Amino acid sequence: MKHLSLLLLFLFSARLAAHAQQARFEGTVLDAKSRQPLPIASVYVGPGVSTITNAEGAFALLCDSADVMRISYVGYKTVHVRASQLGSGVALQPQETPLS
Repeated sequence: MKHLSLLLLFLFSARLAAHAQQARFEGTVLDAKSRQPLPIASVYVGPGVSTITNAEGAFALLCDSADVMRISYVGYKTVHVRASQLGSGVALQPQETPLS
């Protein structure tokens, strides 16, 4: 019984520690060539953890530092970046697709 209590205590404290690592991450999504902001770009971490950029290409998101953000915009290549390595901006490259 004592071992079960210790195990439950450990699991509960580990859950609290993992949850405590969340922080607010902010950035701007830009066109890599023109350096112009990309409004309404998608920033996705997981179910219930996503947002879009505002008119200036800026976003803010609460997530764990180890989470990977998937940043996408129509007509551009999708970028994956770890939240802890976000920096101040993410530059997206235009998608090169031939017209048919």
